[in-house]
Amino acid sequence: MHEFVEDLKVVEVIAEDFLIAGFGSTDKEVNNSLERHERAFLEKCCLWNLKLNRAKVKQHQSSVKFMSHLLTSQGLRPDPEKIQAILQMPEPEDVTALK
Repeated sequence: MHEFVEDLKVVEVIAEDFLIAGFGSTDKEVNNSLERHERAFLEKCCLWNLKLNRAKVKQHQSSVKFMSHLLTSQGLRPDPEKIQAILQMPEPEDVTALK
């Protein structure tokens, strides 16, 4: 899949999923950028006869969960749910539990 998107600089492959980014200094610029990138991606999907799962499509997300992190406009952040799970773990009481 990486070779599929190598010429689409704003598309990232995450396992079997694709992440398409839009850039700009205003919401309008970001949306226009995103629409162009989505169009280029979908055109390439048609050329390669790649079938997409409509049920998995999520558009205009301000953050995306990825491998225990959140990708946001402010950068990469730890997923708060994962942090909470670690904080709520019971303390190990013996060597086996520690391992």
